[in-house]
Amino acid sequence: MKKTILLSITLIFVLGLTGCGVDNYMENKVENEMEKSLGQNVEVDMDGGEIKIETEDGIMIEAGENVDLPSDFPEDVYVVEGTVKSVMKNPVGEGYSITIETDKNVEDVKNIYTEKLPEDGWVLNAQMNLGEMAVVSGTKETSSVSVSISIQDEMTFVVLTVMNEGV
Repeated sequence: MKKTILLSITLIFVLGLTGCGVDNYMENKVENEMEKSLGQNVEVDMDGGEIKIETEDGIMIEAGENVDLPSDFPEDVYVVEGTVKSVMKNPVGEGYSITIETDKNVEDVKNIYTEKLPEDGWVLNAQMNLGEMAVVSGTKETSSVSVSISIQDEMTFVVLTVMNEGV
């Protein structure tokens, strides 16, 4: 968990820098600092506002303006139409956290997921509306899915978190 938090904080730091002309020096500096903090090899690649971080133990974070959905992302989890902004793959629990920017509003996205998840075999176990935020969650066999929908800077962001609890 500490590694995930450290990587998330580092990602925010690095994303702030990528818009400011980060060069190879900064890439190497971030990589070296992360390796010292985590005690393992870390590969950091920054290119044109995109960043990819991979750790020796299999954690992968990728962020930028248009990130590809991983080829092994579960097919039974609907991905709302929009732009994938970040992907985090965690080998512990075989989990993913995907952030998508969409032009749909919070209520529409919530309605899409309350319809699509059961169609794909998920059992919904929670739904919450919190004004400009909504959450839908479900389970399927040994897996869980959580969909967090919120407004930031007048855009809707969807965070899909999928974990395989049976590992």
